[in-house]
Amino acid sequence: MPPRMPPERTGDRGLEQHGEEPGWFAEAVLATLREPLLVLDAALRVVIGNRAFYRAFGGTPEETVGQPLYELRGRLFDSPALRALLEAVLPNNTAFDDFVHSVDLPALGRRVLLLNARRLYRDKHKTDMILLAMEDVTEKHAAAEARARLAAIVDSSHDAILSKSLDGTIRTWNAAAERLYGYTEAEAVGQHIGLIVPPERRAEAASILERISRGERVESLDTERIRKDGSRLHVSVSISPVRDATGRVIGASAIERDITERMRVEQALREAAQLLEGISSASPAVLHTMTVQDNGTLVPTWVSRNVTAVLGFSVDEALAPGWWTAHVHPDDRAECLARMEQLLARGSLVHEYRFLRKDGTVVWIRDELRVVRDSAGRPRQVMGAWLDTTEQHRLEEQFLQAQKMESVGRLAGGVAHDFNNLLTVITGTVDLALRGLQEGDPLAEDLKEIQRAARRGAALTQHLLAFSRRQVFQPKVVNLNETLAELEPMVRRLLGEDIRLVTVLGGATGNVRVDPGQLTQVVMNLVVNSRDAMPSGGTLTLETANVDLDEAYAGRHLGVTPGPYVMLAVTDTGSGMDEATRQRAFEPFFTTKGAGRGTGLGLSTVYGIVKQSGGNIWVYSEPGVGTTFKIYLPRVAEPVTATETPLPPSSARGSETVMLVEDNAGLREVARRILEAAGYAVLAAGTPGEALLSAERFHGPIHLVLTDVVMPTMRGPELAERVIRLHPEARILYMSGYAENAIVHGGELAEGTHFISKPFDAATLTRRVREVLDRPA
Repeated sequence: MPPRMPPERTGDRGLEQHGEEPGWFAEAVLATLREPLLVLDAALRVVIGNRAFYRAFGGTPEETVGQPLYELRGRLFDSPALRALLEAVLPNNTAFDDFVHSVDLPALGRRVLLLNARRLYRDKHKTDMILLAMEDVTEKHAAAEARARLAAIVDSSHDAILSKSLDGTIRTWNAAAERLYGYTEAEAVGQHIGLIVPPERRAEAASILERISRGERVESLDTERIRKDGSRLHVSVSISPVRDATGRVIGASAIERDITERMRVEQALREAAQLLEGISSASPAVLHTMTVQDNGTLVPTWVSRNVTAVLGFSVDEALAPGWWTAHVHPDDRAECLARMEQLLARGSLVHEYRFLRKDGTVVWIRDELRVVRDSAGRPRQVMGAWLDTTEQHRLEEQFLQAQKMESVGRLAGGVAHDFNNLLTVITGTVDLALRGLQEGDPLAEDLKEIQRAARRGAALTQHLLAFSRRQVFQPKVVNLNETLAELEPMVRRLLGEDIRLVTVLGGATGNVRVDPGQLTQVVMNLVVNSRDAMPSGGTLTLETANVDLDEAYAGRHLGVTPGPYVMLAVTDTGSGMDEATRQRAFEPFFTTKGAGRGTGLGLSTVYGIVKQSGGNIWVYSEPGVGTTFKIYLPRVAEPVTATETPLPPSSARGSETVMLVEDNAGLREVARRILEAAGYAVLAAGTPGEALLSAERFHGPIHLVLTDVVMPTMRGPELAERVIRLHPEARILYMSGYAENAIVHGGELAEGTHFISKPFDAATLTRRVREVLDRPA
């Protein structure tokens, strides 16, 4: 029903009539009320809930207070209509009553609530709030529905009650007879019973009257009648003699029940039974029934034949006493039995548990049960369905793992981004310091150790960026077979003599679009991982093949798009992984190796590169058997990218003018000193605005703009475009350590863009500047 919206009231000030009540008093009042209550602030966040609310909906105040109403308990109150009413309470000074809202509670099932809201005018913070009260009217609704059903049954009854004399003259005719036969009482009374008896049945009717006149009774005689419109119907007739005060039979009283529908239903039931058998055989759910004995024991009575396909057992086996209990997974058995004990009281039950198939495999079963009661309310039967949800559970696990990896990746990428700037300052400053030392200075070795540590840190940030898919991606079309052939000598050197290398390269495998350097990194990381898993020797197999992943495969593997792929499989015969280790294999910094033997970034780097390349990676492993990593990279129809001839080396020094734009002061200062030490004239700016002002005032040529990509107020590409308007001769060199910026699209570097990745040292910076300046226009 729509909620009642009373007119605006200005006199109803709630607790304000008594002044400001202390918080403990308001909470005590709420706590004593038996109906669930919530107090909401203007943003519809929970300020307080009473005990009745927590009893009804679960949870704790710590989990509830401060949360938006629409996010509570699995979004139980997420209703656009309710939201509109609540949002109008404070601005419009309105209230509402009897808003009908249904919720599904895990313990109680579907419940019907009446929601009422009022404005609370002040609390100790002088803030208006909303009091939301809830009344559980499920039973009232059920009772109203039951009464409505009973009335419908009475109104639709086809039983006719009539009386007649021994000569067959109709004496009485009730309303049900009017409905059943179409004649009004005025039309029927006084007429012979032949009015509704077909001609071929009139001899039968006369014979019955003869029996009645002798004082006999006729019980449940199935016969035919004819209605006013000429149509015929089947009826069940029970006739009793009517006697006068002396006991003499003077007539007959008949109850005539239309059984036309019953006969139709019986035929329909026979057909439905056949249909049910067909449906159950094709359905993924196993249907079953149980009889409820007087002592509450459940006895299996029927199970659909597809139990054999789903669970491996025959129908007879599934109906054997104790079969279900014996095959519930031992770890879930106690909880399942406890919940089944509550079934008859609750009336329904939905729960999931693990079940042992006949072949011993474990599957997840969603068990939905409903209790059927007799007219007295006693449970008589339980109807249920077993649905195999193993695949759903597996996909949920994949989804949760993917979410976790994405969250960790964002964190890792953000840390690496900030760390790159720090490392650039460190490496650049150390390079400058080393240049200023005399040969043999004892401080040089200390500075070189700092330099080596910074480079190790730079390598770690590259691993983190690769995992988080924020490494700058410079793809080319390559052939996987050719790449593996080129890497084979290096792989053999890494493996050593104790490990046999086997290559199984598929014929005519298609091309893939990847960053060649990153692809090499993937292969070598997997090879090293396999080598470490085989300390006593073994076999490493590298395999490639064209594969087409269909919709069915994509449905079982989260994130996979159906289509053509090239597969790379790396298989070892090493120690393998248990399930817990396999689940965490790609997490950064997770390693099973001893201290000092690994960073835990090898497989996470592989994962990030494969994902950034548009592919997918899956690991299959068993302890003591070995491990297989399968990588699927999208197959492309483009030809292999031609190898570029490297430019001849050039001096890293120069005399041109370079505009340096970097908002990080430390990094800007180091880059300026490096460039000036290499002979360049440097126009340094800390913001895009400073850079543009400098470009307007500088009348000589600006040969190169070296700019960060992401800066306050303006991004690097926009700055470069505006500087080129003033100085068309300028070339642009971008610097960044992060793939998510304006010059990178989907992790790929835009074609023709000059770029230097952070962190960099002095030699890398000066060499890259020289390369851009020397490149033909």
